[in-house]
Amino acid sequence: MEDEYNDLVQSWEKLNSAVAKRKKALEHSYKVQVYLEECRTAVAFLKTRNELMTQYKITDSLSGLEETLRNHERTHQEVKCYAAKINHFGERAEEIDDQKCSETNESLQAMFSDVMSSFAEHEDDLRDALRKAKFEDNSSKMINWGSNMIEMIQNRSLPENAAQAEASIQEHTRRKGEIDSNEEKIEKLVTEGEEIEANDKCEALKTCLNDLKKSWNDKQEVYLESVNYFKFMDEVNEKVDWLKQTKSDLE
Repeated sequence: MEDEYNDLVQSWEKLNSAVAKRKKALEHSYKVQVYLEECRTAVAFLKTRNELMTQYKITDSLSGLEETLRNHERTHQEVKCYAAKINHFGERAEEIDDQKCSETNESLQAMFSDVMSSFAEHEDDLRDALRKAKFEDNSSKMINWGSNMIEMIQNRSLPENAAQAEASIQEHTRRKGEIDSNEEKIEKLVTEGEEIEANDKCEALKTCLNDLKKSWNDKQEVYLESVNYFKFMDEVNEKVDWLKQTKSDLE
């Protein structure tokens, strides 16, 4: 009877040990499968975000580039926020201690690093393109303003009397203030254009500014001569009137 009991106890211990060993193996296998499945989900996430990034094309449109950069930054931020989870995969791989998990983790870490690098490089390209597009837009607006100002100065009718001459001088001086203010903006644009090697646009800006200054100076000389002319004529007319009145009084 005692022998049978001892055999039963030994059998129970063997069974319990086998069950515990099997349970440990199953738990390990389950952790591995869960880990690998989550890694597959992470890989799918990174692939879709990387595909989105490649769709953010560089165009010549300023508004299009601004929208593209916003979309790119939003997607890039999503990937950045995934960094903590990616790091956690490394910690879990060490805990699980499985070769397949370790290999999968290494592949995942490398993929994440490549995706982050691609995003950073593409964002730099987008920002560079956006800077050039903004420069082109601002330069074109400034050149257009300069051309319109030159046309306005050149087409302004000449004064017909002293009062109009004085008014023209005042208006012309006001324009000089506007020109001086925009000259600083043009100089800043030229400096920026030289940094991005937009040499043709820089030359166009410089030419526009020089032509504008010349037009203003030429017109200023005309107005000053007009003021002097009308002042002279007013003095002559006064003397003529005086002479006529004197002659009339003597007669």
